[in-house]
Amino acid sequence: MRFLFLLYIFALINLAFIFVYAIGHNVIINIEDRPKLRAVYGIFMTTCLAIYLFSIAVICVLAVLSGHYSSLFLAVFFFAPFIIGKYVTFKTFNMYSNLQLFTLVLSLVYTIYLI
Repeated sequence: MRFLFLLYIFALINLAFIFVYAIGHNVIINIEDRPKLRAVYGIFMTTCLAIYLFSIAVICVLAVLSGHYSSLFLAVFFFAPFIIGKYVTFKTFNMYSNLQLFTLVLSLVYTIYLI
């Protein structure tokens, strides 16, 4: 029961992170005359990413302890931002941003499948 509640919480965190990521990369990054807003957005995104990664780690540990081994596939999404970020250049930023958004949506779909 607690594990299912944790998956619901993770789905809400993931949905909020998708919303913040999409709005930020389509609106805030393109605002060039407000560098302070962009800096605050960067800090906020880092905090959201840390919460997202921490929740994946907690789910994976609890999945092992409670025997829900199908949830261990979420560990792939733990490493996805770092793997995608390794190949980003200034010219390919938009493509890899969309790929990152796709992996966030994919992790949300998989979480809903687990629920």
